[in-house]
Amino acid sequence: MSCKKKKTPEERIKELQEKGEVFPASNDHIYKCIMTNCVLFKADMTYQITGISKDLILKTYYEKNSEYVISNAIERGKRSDILFGIEGFVVNYELNNKYSLATIIRNDDYLDKIKIDISNNMYTYENMPKAIQINLNNFNHLNKKNVKEVFKSRDENGVVENVKWEKYHL
Repeated sequence: MSCKKKKTPEERIKELQEKGEVFPASNDHIYKCIMTNCVLFKADMTYQITGISKDLILKTYYEKNSEYVISNAIERGKRSDILFGIEGFVVNYELNNKYSLATIIRNDDYLDKIKIDISNNMYTYENMPKAIQINLNNFNHLNKKNVKEVFKSRDENGVVENVKWEKYHL
């Protein structure tokens, strides 16, 4: 019995390319390539999801380091898929192919790291940028009726406690 070596993502993409097949946008490498290299696409997508002006995004867009500072010796390296800033906002995109509680917790950790980074940067509360995380999911674990779910910090009556962060699941 021979063991087949598992193909790397790059080998799989090359194989698809040689066969003339369509690349799935849910492939991590394809997704990151599109999102990293196409600012106009990113601006349009962010506008469609959040309502932030496309003009503002295009005029004030800047890349951010997507690797987070490790807090302690047992914490593994954390790296967001896509992280960028625009005037008044820090936006994080995550592509999630499979549902697991670990995926949700990891993404929460990314959002928390962004919020901590913002808090550590000498902003006043009035000019502190809003942290936004957009999760593009290949699963529907929240509500099968809605395409977009928005999470904010709320009390039991629905009053928003903190307007400086939001999390979207699509």
